[in-house]
Amino acid sequence: MKTLLFVTFWLSFFTSLQPVSAQSVPNGGLENWTTQGAAEYPASWLTTDAVYAGQGLPLTLGTVTKSTDRNSGSFAAKLESKAVFGVQFPSFLILGSRFVNSNTFGIGGIPFTSRPASLQFWYKLTLASNDSAGVYVALTRGGGPTAQLVGAGAAILPARAGYGQFSLPITYAVGVAPDSLRLFFLCGTGGVAASSSLWIDDIGLAGAVAATSAPAATQAALSIYPNPSVSGEFVLASLPQPAVATAAYQIFNAQGQLVRQQPAAPLNEASGRRVDLRGMPAGVYLLHLSPPDGPLLRKLLIP
Repeated sequence: MKTLLFVTFWLSFFTSLQPVSAQSVPNGGLENWTTQGAAEYPASWLTTDAVYAGQGLPLTLGTVTKSTDRNSGSFAAKLESKAVFGVQFPSFLILGSRFVNSNTFGIGGIPFTSRPASLQFWYKLTLASNDSAGVYVALTRGGGPTAQLVGAGAAILPARAGYGQFSLPITYAVGVAPDSLRLFFLCGTGGVAASSSLWIDDIGLAGAVAATSAPAATQAALSIYPNPSVSGEFVLASLPQPAVATAAYQIFNAQGQLVRQQPAAPLNEASGRRVDLRGMPAGVYLLHLSPPDGPLLRKLLIP
């Protein structure tokens, strides 16, 4: 039951957030730390202190600190639940580096388009009675309240006296590629007086789960005209399925270089969404559309 509540809570939390930037798990070894005010933070990660500071609360809780008790390298992150003025605070470590706004915990992850099979990390954990620590990873697509959950994994971590590797499988709900990776470590429930401590090190992703292409009906819904286009201007249309022609897209040249990209357009553009490649050299270009039910590829020709 505890695991189910943990998963349900963080699913609702993360799917309400907005994405930020960089393809990989930055500072996964937790070697790089920066000092801001009275606190030291692992670069590219948010901590309890950083979140409260971002909300305008001048609290230095010290629930996440740099530790030389590590699995490899020079440092690890130590998460500790703590009591301040009689109030219990859990400790959390969140992948990302900024707030969406100052009024909510609008914490972003990082842009990420792969589909890894598992999250792997090394940890050790001392637990107070009736306390817990856990991890949650989510791959999402889109932002805000309409964000689509592509894949996720969550676990309550068992206590460990020494470092050991933990592998968390990622279960995929849909066959599409994500656009964001969100990752969260938590130590303490906030309701236990005694302190628990969680050391985290060497965080990475392993394996790959293939995405599936858009179904045949979706493929058939898209029209592109003119194609070839002498001017380099193309029009996308998909009246039977408006989300196809209006989906976010990327365009690559024959050398595999990204030459254009656009976010999703309003659905009312499904009858004629313009793609502008004017000024680009003659040749074949690859249009990669990202509708909700799977990626869709088309060639664009400038003669």
